[in-house]
Amino acid sequence: MEVYLKAYYRMNLGDDMFVKCIAERYPEVTFRVYADRRYLAAFEGIRNIKAYPCLYAKFDRASEILGLHPFVDRLLLNHSDTVVYIGGSVFIEPKDGTVFPSLTSQGDMYYIGCNFGPYRTERYLKYVYESLRSASDVCFRDSYSYGLFKELPQARMAPDVLFGYPSYPQKKKGSGVAFSVIDPSARSGLEISAEEYYDEVAEAIRSCASEKKRVALFSFCSYEGDDSAIEKIVSRINGTSVDIFSYNGDISGFLNRLNDCECIVATRFHAMVIGWMLSKKVLPVVYSAKQTNVINDIGFTGAVRNLTKKGTRSLSELLKKYLSEPVGFDVGQLSAEAENQFCVTDRLFIK
Repeated sequence: MEVYLKAYYRMNLGDDMFVKCIAERYPEVTFRVYADRRYLAAFEGIRNIKAYPCLYAKFDRASEILGLHPFVDRLLLNHSDTVVYIGGSVFIEPKDGTVFPSLTSQGDMYYIGCNFGPYRTERYLKYVYESLRSASDVCFRDSYSYGLFKELPQARMAPDVLFGYPSYPQKKKGSGVAFSVIDPSARSGLEISAEEYYDEVAEAIRSCASEKKRVALFSFCSYEGDDSAIEKIVSRINGTSVDIFSYNGDISGFLNRLNDCECIVATRFHAMVIGWMLSKKVLPVVYSAKQTNVINDIGFTGAVRNLTKKGTRSLSELLKKYLSEPVGFDVGQLSAEAENQFCVTDRLFIK
């Protein structure tokens, strides 16, 4: 069977783990991938991924200008047995209000691991709702998103795919604090500016260093500005010693570096999930409702720094208290439940 696999191909750790997870789960299926080869390092050696380079981007742009379905999407769809879209924030309302035709109107479509939003208008919600009527399966990762579409018979919910990722390193205690950071300038709805965010993270790093804690900064996605964010933070810490790890497609190596730490200050959504799976102390730094929705769903009661609300305590204050507490969070049941993200495709692909 040949499957057109849509995903976010920008060398983002979480999304690359999604793709690796599904490709290795179904080794007899050929997954067709349309992406820039620069961002496919994570999939080298995975024999059932067949990459199509971005040679036809100009045709896609021309199609979009004309309000037509993207050229390569149509091409791969017409030459594949079915389509799977694995990803998190796959239903974000475009800022300019533009809406393009959905693949769901063109054939079988299976959505795995998604959430809905952010969105601004009921028009967009209705558009996605009507588009998903023709999908074969839609598995959301949070109850808020599922609640918006629960009347659709093909809508389901299960914990995030990475709660069920099969290849985490062996858990160990670790030492020091890992900071996963983002460039907040592209995010909306924050009660803090990008410069204030960098200042706050820098202050927390200096505080950790004063307590003789080893500090490491992690870039999950250079394309989205994580590397740039690290540079701005480092310029604020006055020579404080930190380790820097930038994800380059080596999933296992990057996970091993995270595993070396005791605590993860997680601005990235999947830094939060990975931290829990590695049995680390996790301090989520919320920049989006998608994080809050999952935190609420799983019943996490630890400290949270919410950048979307005024008056919440700073990272330095939260960390001082948090690091001294025996914080544990059992994700065993979540890991088992996350397998349900694939229960429909299991029936389709496993004979």
